[in-house]
Amino acid sequence: RVLIPRSETEILTEEAIHWINIQSSRKLRIAEVGVGSFCLGLSVLIDSKKEIDFWGGDISTDALDVAKINLHRLQNKMHSNHSISLELSDRLDEAKGEFDLIISNPPYIKETEDREGVHTQTDRFEPHLALFLPDTEFDQWFEDLFKSASTKLNSSGAFMMEGHEDSLLQLKEIALKYFDKVEVKNDYTGRLRFLHAYK
Repeated sequence: RVLIPRSETEILTEEAIHWINIQSSRKLRIAEVGVGSFCLGLSVLIDSKKEIDFWGGDISTDALDVAKINLHRLQNKMHSNHSISLELSDRLDEAKGEFDLIISNPPYIKETEDREGVHTQTDRFEPHLALFLPDTEFDQWFEDLFKSASTKLNSSGAFMMEGHEDSLLQLKEIALKYFDKVEVKNDYTGRLRFLHAYK
């Protein structure tokens, strides 16, 4: 029903937590696009030293069911004052108000062009909705995400996502239409893996 968490996502989690903990505000609003199993959002919520108003969306009802199970299992490990809402949503369509931070591990594999690089077990057993985007819709899908994220971030907000090594430099150029500063960062193997954007 959801993707198996990868070790690379640990870096995205650590960077998000670091960004949160150096902010001067005691309370922050955070959104996650595509919560899946909720491993990213829950890790941030558990390790954050701030009080967080958290909104998470996913287009899959199966994924949201798993996310809610994991939230129930781990809610006693986090700050009691966190406010958490999980909602059926395509990207940020249902998110209300402005956020300090938006995080995401979205589908980022081109369905045809990048299919060969996908492990057979992953292709066979993990949900394609969370893995693939049609090649012809790829750029526009991310342009819509960046535009929406920029609109829903406050004036000093940040957007952090995981992506495909072959697409991130191209996505950086698209993101620069909507953000003042965009960085592409490496994973543990030295491959391009993350995009950070700032207003």
